[in-house]
Amino acid sequence: MDHREERIEDSENVLAEYNQLYRTAEEKTTKVEQLTKENKQLKHVIQRATVQILTLKKALVNVVKAVGLMKYSDRYLQPLDTWGERLVDAIANYTSKWLNHYESPDLAKDVDSHVQLSKGINDEMRALEPHKAQQQRHNHSQGMERGM
Repeated sequence: MDHREERIEDSENVLAEYNQLYRTAEEKTTKVEQLTKENKQLKHVIQRATVQILTLKKALVNVVKAVGLMKYSDRYLQPLDTWGERLVDAIANYTSKWLNHYESPDLAKDVDSHVQLSKGINDEMRALEPHKAQQQRHNHSQGMERGM
């Protein structure tokens, strides 16, 4: 082979190597784009799950504080025996323990120091009042709209 043929062969080898590197770079770029898209989707899922978990934690706190009313409130006081009183306190302690474990000390402190009805639970109690249920059925059967 003469010098010119060697240079052509070397150039062809360089071109083949370049083409292979280019294809590899394109594949890597496609993979990066795919992973970036997947990462964005997963961040959204995590964000949504985080909001849902916090919402459920707050709902649990509201339930525990409402249960505490059966022992510590004049209005909702129930005649509990020793086991019933322990159960009310154990529910609060258990909830507080797990809230602290899952890094929600403010919610745990709320459970430890308050008994009260949340607006949501109060609304649910009102919805269960027989008077309201009868009135709503009556209004519905008469074709009346709510609030009239």
